[in-house]
Amino acid sequence: MIPPINKSISELDHTDISRLIGLEESKTLEFKRDAYTVDSKNRYQEFCKDISALANTNGGWLICGIGETDGAATEIVGLDSFNADKVIAGLQDSANNTIKPHIQGLDFRAIEMPSGAIVLVIYVPRSFVAPHLSNKFYIRRAKSVNEMDIAEIRAAFSASLSLGERVRQFRKHRVEVISQRDHDEIPIVLEKGGYISVIHLIPLSFDDPTQNLDIFSTNNPRFATIADVIENFPSGRYNFDGYVRTSYQHSYIQFFRNGAIEFVGLGTIDVKNVIKRRPYVSLDSVAKNQFLGFKYCLQSAKAVHTQPPFFLLASLIDFKGVTLLPLGDSYDEVNQLLENYPPITRNTLLLADIVVENYDTSPAQSFRPILDMLWNTAGIRSCPYYDEQGQWKSKEPN
Repeated sequence: MIPPINKSISELDHTDISRLIGLEESKTLEFKRDAYTVDSKNRYQEFCKDISALANTNGGWLICGIGETDGAATEIVGLDSFNADKVIAGLQDSANNTIKPHIQGLDFRAIEMPSGAIVLVIYVPRSFVAPHLSNKFYIRRAKSVNEMDIAEIRAAFSASLSLGERVRQFRKHRVEVISQRDHDEIPIVLEKGGYISVIHLIPLSFDDPTQNLDIFSTNNPRFATIADVIENFPSGRYNFDGYVRTSYQHSYIQFFRNGAIEFVGLGTIDVKNVIKRRPYVSLDSVAKNQFLGFKYCLQSAKAVHTQPPFFLLASLIDFKGVTLLPLGDSYDEVNQLLENYPPITRNTLLLADIVVENYDTSPAQSFRPILDMLWNTAGIRSCPYYDEQGQWKSKEPN
């Protein structure tokens, strides 16, 4: 979330727009009386300048259809003859063709007020690949947009590199303490004998102390309904790291104060009725555990109003000596496969890092690089769940 709007864009309604009256523009908020218009090159250059400046700073909101005086919102004027689909498509197209690199997570929503007036809300996430170029490099200072100087450009490149590194360091530390079953660092006692599936969903505001998750907020009942969202985790409590939901001693979802969400689940390793009792795991079962962990994290993030985009990082622990098999239900088939597929030589597998742009993104499509890497680990070219065009071929696991 980016103040002063403490909801995801998909949850906004006319009451949230009404509450903006009286607020002043800031580094993360700008009001526009009219919608953006095209220039002589059929491009929304002013729009691209504004959103690149927000992405290069702290992210923020552009609200079109709001009248302002000296930077303070005074009235909801609405947008005349506004074709939402056409305008949003034009804005998105201009952003994609003008701004380099692409701003991930850019989102739009047209909201109708009780009076019939239409207000266009544009959400610009803080970028992890800044600075973005829109003919020039821009930055937002207080209520204005300015060109970045050389020092600011250098600092932006450096910050983008360090954000990705901090995310990976956070994941590395968490995987290490989970692997060690450090009871001072993890909220449940993980039984031994199986493998551990880990998913981390980390927002871009991860390293911004001004946007930490306020788990004790009385004004926003974020955790009051979380049990309804992730009903497979019936027990919840506050802890040192933030808030955790647990499912007996098998799995948990940890909400960290910095906004990161961690899913940990135990999986079964089979050694029955096979040659030399070699341990093995079905690729399908591992994929399902990872995929469900991702969906739980995504549902949890939405429930506590965490604004995308997110880093998604998947890991597997306690896999050394285990063989990943593509299929195999019968005794003979499993033994034949074990002859053809070697055991894993690493205890921990850090799978592909990907970015989830918004809540409308298909979980199955987002997860493909991770599943492909999982199948690669078993010595197989790609995950068979996708067709030649990269589309999911069957019903998603649930």
